[in-house]
Amino acid sequence: MILDLNDKQAVEKYNEFVRSNWRGQATQDTLWGDLKANWGHHYIYRQDDSGKITAAMALLTIEAVPGKLLAYSPRGPIADFNDVDLIKSLVDEAQEVLPDNTFLIRMDPEVDYDDDLNQRYLDAGFQTRNRQITSMHGNIQPRKNIVLSYQGLDSEDDLMKHFKKDYRTRIRRSIRSGVATDFGTSHEFVDQFYQTYVKMAHYQQITYRPIDYFYRMSDLFGPTGLFRIYLAHYDDKVIASGIGFAHG
Repeated sequence: MILDLNDKQAVEKYNEFVRSNWRGQATQDTLWGDLKANWGHHYIYRQDDSGKITAAMALLTIEAVPGKLLAYSPRGPIADFNDVDLIKSLVDEAQEVLPDNTFLIRMDPEVDYDDDLNQRYLDAGFQTRNRQITSMHGNIQPRKNIVLSYQGLDSEDDLMKHFKKDYRTRIRRSIRSGVATDFGTSHEFVDQFYQTYVKMAHYQQITYRPIDYFYRMSDLFGPTGLFRIYLAHYDDKVIASGIGFAHG
């Protein structure tokens, strides 16, 4: 099914699935499409006989080459990626709604690499980019990610047991030394985050986004309660920062 963005109830239902499903990603939220204001956006979903959504795919489009559009599903789709037929059906329906000058649909879900799964996608007519790509820039999203499960942890002490002894010592030492962390969603928090963000970018010699991008991010996602900017302070200076989304 194609999501009607003028149907407020349908949009809320779609976003509730993306935000609560364990595979959920902020980049599949309709608010992410609003954030990427210079991209087009389409949303495809599946639901069972009871009307419950079971799969979703956001597609952002941009003119990647003159006169031709790239359709990109960032960190999507939100679906059982082992079900090749399901993913293919989402792609087939996407082709019906995408403009005729779309030359490529690209997806990059966070899925563990598996030789058999890779072969099944090749057999279904997909092209894959994974272990044969040697450049760190071979894909749009970072190729190596860390996924940690904190399921079943009830306290801070339980969480600390997840870390190596040396790391636990460092964390406790930083607290004793006066490092304090707070969080918020305001433009003031964006300003403080942005200072460390730009420093990091210069240090790593990578590009970075303008501050207005993060202002829009905080304005869009802040009211949902699913977005936070974290700041670590020492001697009244921000020494570390990060952004967190509570999707999935």
